[in-house]
Amino acid sequence: MTITITLFSFLIVLAGILLLINPKPLFDLLGKNLNKSYVYVSAVIVRLVLGAFLVATASQSKFPVAVQIVGWLLIAVAVGLVIVGKSNFKKLLSWVLSRFAPYARVSGLFAVLFGGLLLYAYV
Repeated sequence: MTITITLFSFLIVLAGILLLINPKPLFDLLGKNLNKSYVYVSAVIVRLVLGAFLVATASQSKFPVAVQIVGWLLIAVAVGLVIVGKSNFKKLLSWVLSRFAPYARVSGLFAVLFGGLLLYAYV
């Protein structure tokens, strides 16, 4: 399972680097596919799976309590997205994309730091 977390961490770092370099393509991709069901389903599943993996493997990390808290938070967000539903998720994502585009690089920096911290915690 730690291999899966390492892969997720690497992908988070990669997404963060892409946001740091040029956030427009990623924002455009999300904006164009906002109405697609797979965006909503992916948002829920990725958070649920990563959260479950973090909770299950927290004891193997360098920061077990922090990793377990992050895991439970990701699971809670996944459940929250299911409760909110697809239409409200679409409204939220649309709002985020319109309001936070100027801050995309800051988000990218946080993604790189978060992914890097996860990599450090498990490697």
